[in-house]
Amino acid sequence: MKKTSALFEGDSKATQLKKKITFGVICASFALLMIMLVVLIIALIATGAGGKAEPTDEQEPAVSIGDTTTVTLSDSDLYSGNLLLLDAMHEYNGEPLAEAFPPSAERPQAASNAMYTVQSQSLGATEETINAFHNMVKAFYEKSKDDNLIVYDAYDVSSGASAPVFSAGTAIELYYFSAADAQDWSKRDSIQGVEKYKWIYSNAAKYGFVNVSVDGQASSVFRYVGVEHASAMLSKKLNPTSYVTYLKENTSPDAPLASRTASGNYAIYYISAIGEHTVPSGYDYTVSGTNEGGYIITVNLSAAKAN
Repeated sequence: MKKTSALFEGDSKATQLKKKITFGVICASFALLMIMLVVLIIALIATGAGGKAEPTDEQEPAVSIGDTTTVTLSDSDLYSGNLLLLDAMHEYNGEPLAEAFPPSAERPQAASNAMYTVQSQSLGATEETINAFHNMVKAFYEKSKDDNLIVYDAYDVSSGASAPVFSAGTAIELYYFSAADAQDWSKRDSIQGVEKYKWIYSNAAKYGFVNVSVDGQASSVFRYVGVEHASAMLSKKLNPTSYVTYLKENTSPDAPLASRTASGNYAIYYISAIGEHTVPSGYDYTVSGTNEGGYIITVNLSAAKAN
């Protein structure tokens, strides 16, 4: 075989230089191609050695409620709880255990006044909803130092709900004073789309709230469903109505939905009002009706019952 230098013999110096440059480029390209091939082979080997793929949103983690027992749930249970279907298609016939929001002096306090204002003294919500709202407001104020929030609408303890979403005492609509610190009632507006209130939309689930649409439109209405359910809805990108449908079609005592939160792990499933009402015998659980012929059982897997 001829030496490489023989390839350039007999040519002018300029021609030899061009050939050498071309040859060098070809060699460099071939070397780069070989390096890329080696990297690809190593990556494929590493992937094969990694075992099972990481879980995706479509892969539900297995969860069990352990031993079960059968109980009798009453008709009144169908119309109580935080997961009721509340819309024009599902009239609410229950009696919400709603109470008026506390007076200004008893609300979480900012530097010189309460952290939020209520449009009417008759507006209220369930105790659980109010407590969760206070926790969210305090966290928001700690972040923003903003005390211009207004509870603009909620369940009216004197005359009832103004819309189906408020009828169980678990929803609130938030406005704000657009003239900062002035508390001028002629200058108020929805928090929807306002930059400083995006924190509430982003963090509501941590306090058990989900933002809900009203009449199919985006809104500044937040409904309390509980942290374990708000986390599951956020994860699956479901609203309360589609969440109930999902649980009805995809869960059972033998195949509950897993929900992991900062406060503990939960198993969630749907059972029909007709037939056996199966609940765990070894864990604490809560029951919410759906306002449509079924119950949702929420099992606290971090709270085993003592023998």
